[in-house]
Amino acid sequence: MDLSGASDSKAEARRRLRARRAQITHEETAERARLMSDALESHVDPSALAVGYLPFAGEPDVLPFLRRHAERGGIVVLPLTPHDGSRELQWGRWTPETPLREHPVLPLREPDIPRIRDEPRRPAQPGLRPRGPAGA
Repeated sequence: MDLSGASDSKAEARRRLRARRAQITHEETAERARLMSDALESHVDPSALAVGYLPFAGEPDVLPFLRRHAERGGIVVLPLTPHDGSRELQWGRWTPETPLREHPVLPLREPDIPRIRDEPRRPAQPGLRPRGPAGA
């Protein structure tokens, strides 16, 4: 399998996505975020592990859902950008009280939390499952 152009096509896809997001109004982005948060809250079990993100400009803000999920007793983890130049995805447990800090290398803010060494897991807990009788 030839993946020599994979990096270029991925960069091009990101460029196109950013250009499209730039055309969406702040109000539209906020409404999409609200709808997404409502949908997640109605489908994610309160005891499930939720994997989220801190939004970049133009991305829907899922922090309201993550905040409510943590307040209901769920565990929330966020990806952390490595500081050592590696490309390994790292994770940290987030709570609504978690402070943010400037990344030492990249132009972004990140949660000021310890990195989890192993992938966060909860046995037999699917991340998404219907609530109520269908998911019981």
